[in-house]
Amino acid sequence: MEKKKVFCLSILMFFACLSVNAQKIKKKEFDKFTKLETVITSTETLYTRSIVGVPTMKFKFYIKKAGDTYTMFATISNNVCDGYDKTSGIILLLSDGNVVKLNTNFTGVSSKLSVHSPLWDFETSFNISPEAVAMLKENDIDEVRVTTVDSYYDIELKTNKKGILRKMIRLFDK
Repeated sequence: MEKKKVFCLSILMFFACLSVNAQKIKKKEFDKFTKLETVITSTETLYTRSIVGVPTMKFKFYIKKAGDTYTMFATISNNVCDGYDKTSGIILLLSDGNVVKLNTNFTGVSSKLSVHSPLWDFETSFNISPEAVAMLKENDIDEVRVTTVDSYYDIELKTNKKGILRKMIRLFDK
């Protein structure tokens, strides 16, 4: 009986390790043309929502730092086709009650990358100001609001996702 408990615990620990978010530096190089060090993080999923196993929303991103400039590259996925203009983007509600607003660098409409996918994807980027970087280093994100041309939707983050951006931004200090 004891061996069975140890085996079950081992299996549980294995799957727990698989679900851990591990933000890491994916690429670090010196650009000989711009004379800037460029650092890129791994891609992480900030949120994903499903109904009966079918995905309805997802937000994947990574961050690139070139010199002192931070840029978030993201794919915003939704189950409807959305339009994005220069006022569209994301608003991050931080754990201290402050908000960080990031406007999209690109405009357009989301598209289906595959006819079999239930999601419409919009690939974009957001410049992150030095003030926003400082706030994001010190706070978790409680909720995300995605703003489109004619609407918005709010996503409350799961506990294990709230610190993902804070940890990612802090990677650049190492």
